[in-house]
Amino acid sequence: MQVTRLLTGRKLEPIGRDRGLSGGIELAASLLLFVLIGIGLDAWLGTAPWCAVGLSIFAGVGGFVSSWYRYKARIEEQDVDKPWNRKAARLAADAAAVNDESASPESREVA
Repeated sequence: MQVTRLLTGRKLEPIGRDRGLSGGIELAASLLLFVLIGIGLDAWLGTAPWCAVGLSIFAGVGGFVSSWYRYKARIEEQDVDKPWNRKAARLAADAAAVNDESASPESREVA
């Protein structure tokens, strides 16, 4: 892998399998960590099993939200050069040009 990086000079991005594996390990490890913290808090406070349940739900929801935002950012990055985005970018550039023309010094009033 390092040889490819040296030859191409590009940063290597993980392929789908690697992203999935790292995301799964991250989700499982954070869930396990929060459950263990919850079990420790339950033993210390005598509130079994509420801290473990609450922290496991918190870790699970947080992991899925994090995965969703990473997925959404990756999809938006891949969609930059797609045909359905080219038209939107062209319309935005045209709107910016119209706004620049309407903000010319001749059309502005000096107070």
